[in-house]
Amino acid sequence: MRQALLILSFIILPSFLFGKMGVDNFVNGEHEKIFSYIEDSKIILKTDKQKFLLGLEDIMSNLISPEEISKRVLGKKIYTLASEEQRTKFSINFKNTLFDSYSSALTEIDKTNVTVDSYIHPNERLDLAIVKLKADVAGKQFDFIYKMKKINKDWKVIGIIIDGIDLVSIFRKQFNKLLLENNNDINFAIDNWELEE
Repeated sequence: MRQALLILSFIILPSFLFGKMGVDNFVNGEHEKIFSYIEDSKIILKTDKQKFLLGLEDIMSNLISPEEISKRVLGKKIYTLASEEQRTKFSINFKNTLFDSYSSALTEIDKTNVTVDSYIHPNERLDLAIVKLKADVAGKQFDFIYKMKKINKDWKVIGIIIDGIDLVSIFRKQFNKLLLENNNDINFAIDNWELEE
């Protein structure tokens, strides 16, 4: 009897954990909110881009954690060397350039063309997820991967891979290049950070 209950728990528990409250439904729900905001705010985008970006940041904060991504862009070595003030400043600069750079791209994507393909919990860690998505942009198929982590009980995107290109890795290389070209001056690199097009 005990063995039967154990087997039953392995059948029921995953459906409870990953069913209606699963990370796939969370991602789909947040995408719905983001794209609805973009659709409803097209006039604001044309007349007051700063107001649009603040709204976009607010609506995307449920899904994406710029603070966690910026930490990974700095890398362990620089993050350790940087002061708390420098980390905070870079996080703000990174967040601003991230939302500014990708706001125009998001406005060109139809929400019906973005779907969650599958997801897994690596190493059976229920606080981590790799979510595979597909997007159709202007007739071209793109594969996305969200690297996600539960932070304070909420799922957050901490990394993005588009068609095999790890954006965090690219951003880290850009930051390190800026550092190397300027005598490893962390303040200079933070003050002059911007995403390359």
